[in-house]
Amino acid sequence: MELLRLASISIVLIAFSSCQKQPTACVNIEDAVEAGSFIKITSCSEDYEFLTWRFDDDLSAQVGDEVQRTFVTEDNHSVTLTAYAKNGYRSDEITVDFKSSYRYVDYVEIVGDSPYSKFIVKCFSSFNATQAEGSFSNSTPYIFQVYPQNEVRILPEISKVELTGVRSNGSQSFLGSQSFNFETYKENPITLITDGFEMRLHWRFKD
Repeated sequence: MELLRLASISIVLIAFSSCQKQPTACVNIEDAVEAGSFIKITSCSEDYEFLTWRFDDDLSAQVGDEVQRTFVTEDNHSVTLTAYAKNGYRSDEITVDFKSSYRYVDYVEIVGDSPYSKFIVKCFSSFNATQAEGSFSNSTPYIFQVYPQNEVRILPEISKVELTGVRSNGSQSFLGSQSFNFETYKENPITLITDGFEMRLHWRFKD
């Protein structure tokens, strides 16, 4: 009689397990995330009851539909997400590689009718854009390459972006500035509109 009861329980468990859908583990994350900034990583998993997350730099697992992290250095990382069906009878696992990197100014676009021989851009550090004489348009803006010759790091904090024009005789004209909170401002490019000019700072993550 006892054997019959145990057999019945096993049949019920097998039948219950076979009725459950196989969960699918899926992670929403880009190839690179911003170092030094508070980030949120979410799941795109399906047919699951609960999720666990484990990072390569942290031995403790986290539970939930999303995790929040800050990576303080530029490095390569991985995260393993496990999706479990109800009661844990079925599961699926995925490991995703990504990197943490600061944002760096990649190149500068400037549009406007220019009487200047170069521009000075201040954004955490100063850099000069030379050979700037001419008239620029949206379709053919003036472009000054910054990275990788200069690593101008955009830190996640409030900072001012300034644009100054320099004439061929050396005289300077301050054209405009704007403060951005780079903790929350993630637009690419960073756009500064001044009197007669539009400057776009395009940024990138380090390779």
